[in-house]
Amino acid sequence: MRTARRVYLLGNKTGQTNAFFFDAAGHQILALDIQVERDVASLTGMMHSNFPGSEIKVTAMNDNLVLTGSVASAQDATRAQDLAMRFATDAGKTADPTKVVNMLKVKGREQVLIKVRVSEIQRNIAKQLGINLNSAFSAAGVPIIAATSNPFGLGQVLSAASGAQIGSIGNNPLAPAPNNIQGILNALDQVGLDHTLAEPNLTAVSGETAKFLAGGEFPVPVSRDLYGNVTIEFKQFGVSLAFTPVVLSENRISLQVSTEVSELTNEGAFIQSATQTVQNGQTV
Repeated sequence: MRTARRVYLLGNKTGQTNAFFFDAAGHQILALDIQVERDVASLTGMMHSNFPGSEIKVTAMNDNLVLTGSVASAQDATRAQDLAMRFATDAGKTADPTKVVNMLKVKGREQVLIKVRVSEIQRNIAKQLGINLNSAFSAAGVPIIAATSNPFGLGQVLSAASGAQIGSIGNNPLAPAPNNIQGILNALDQVGLDHTLAEPNLTAVSGETAKFLAGGEFPVPVSRDLYGNVTIEFKQFGVSLAFTPVVLSENRISLQVSTEVSELTNEGAFIQSATQTVQNGQTV
């Protein structure tokens, strides 16, 4: 209290309190509800300068920060949260992600189109083409064939495997680049060495999952009730694909791929999943 008519209230930390003032006769003349919050003006300015295409509003709530509004991409939402988390952390302390409530929305949720080709190919043909089937289980965990080298040339492989001459394969290029899986499969398909099971186009909204099954369902009895009725559960078999894309920016997509290969047998299925970041239009 500076004088009988002037009082200064200084906040030491974030929180809430009350202040009551009385006159000389003991009558209450003023009651204040005081709330001390972080000054988010500087953080708001940083948001506007670092994310010019976004509309981010920062609100202080006790010792926490709430981010609302919209951003251009999911990557911008993550970066904005990291920036706010560092702002809410005192010097010398470890950043606490619970201090930031991220309620940002991505403008116009993007859709991702993926073109899939499920094919059967003889293992010895794949080896001659330089397709390392073993690497499919270790290359970033993605169970998809990876072209490595092509020491024999496509024309030699086709001639040795099917007896087809170079001139009988049509106008397709006979020596595609080692990573041109699509061209190799097209050439093999023309001479009967490749069997395409399915070739779907799958579309998914960013952050959601799309699924495809090249196969069918088989009825399996799983239980019997007290009245003797059998409960049937349909089990899927074949080649199953599920992918969950997340658009990080204009030309970058995080793609989580899960595949399952099974058949009608007493043995179990093979399931593999992984996440890769790819460019727009890139093949995995």
